[in-house]
Amino acid sequence: MGKTGLKPDPNAKELLRPRMVGAATIAVGLVIAFLVVPSQTREASRAVLQPAALPMMCGLGIALCGLVLVFRPTPDSGEAVLSPFLRILFFAVAVYFVTRFLGYMFLAPTMVLSLMLTMGERRLIWLIIGVVGVPAACWVSFAVLLGRQLP
Repeated sequence: MGKTGLKPDPNAKELLRPRMVGAATIAVGLVIAFLVVPSQTREASRAVLQPAALPMMCGLGIALCGLVLVFRPTPDSGEAVLSPFLRILFFAVAVYFVTRFLGYMFLAPTMVLSLMLTMGERRLIWLIIGVVGVPAACWVSFAVLLGRQLP
């Protein structure tokens, strides 16, 4: 016991890693929302939804998830989050470059399936929903609602 009469928290060191991952996640989300999205989108006069709206919400959602990790970490969440975070970051960069060559319609289902398998999903029904539903929702959002052609 110290002078204050309080015992040091034995989990304090174990909680540092998830908090650091949370802080990095907040930074990534804010960079996406306030730097990347505004620099890569323009306003569309005839769109139901502005092109910046969805990516901005996703960036803010990423930052919010990081905030949860900072304020409510668990001892095992650092490793549980860091490894998939780095895999997804590498995956996103690779997909960015490959999309230019293969195009959205071919790459999106493959990309979603790979990401779901990377994250450990093995249930067939969820794999089918993800492979069909996610690319279709993205296509509807961009091609139909925003009037933007996908690569």
